[in-house]
Amino acid sequence: MPDPFLRESWQRKATEERGVSDELKSAEKIYLNISSESQKDPELQMLFSDVRDALIRYKRIIDEIRKSREGSAINDIEARDKNMHFAHNRLIDALNILSRQFRKRGLDNNWREEIGTSRPAVSSWAQEIDENFLLPTKK
Repeated sequence: MPDPFLRESWQRKATEERGVSDELKSAEKIYLNISSESQKDPELQMLFSDVRDALIRYKRIIDEIRKSREGSAINDIEARDKNMHFAHNRLIDALNILSRQFRKRGLDNNWREEIGTSRPAVSSWAQEIDENFLLPTKK
């Protein structure tokens, strides 16, 4: 396991390459901690990947809704809202599954409470994370 200073240095470098400032938001710190801890176990890696994918999908749907609200037909708005609701459920489910697996393995899963368990809390957490932060680093 790399020493803490080296890990912080790598995280800072990865963050800079993604175009995110050194000042990470609280939500991004939680995301990084979950990611780091998940890398130690192949099953957790897969489950974390599910969280990341659900988070990206949810954020993209919210952005799409924000951009297209005005002038849209009622049916279009309802369809987008329904998609957003399903994406939000998927994100919450993915977070809960990963949290349970952390607990099952004796890992700290307090991040789940930090995110919050209510729908508005999960939504706020998701929206606080810059989407560029979620994308893989380009080589």
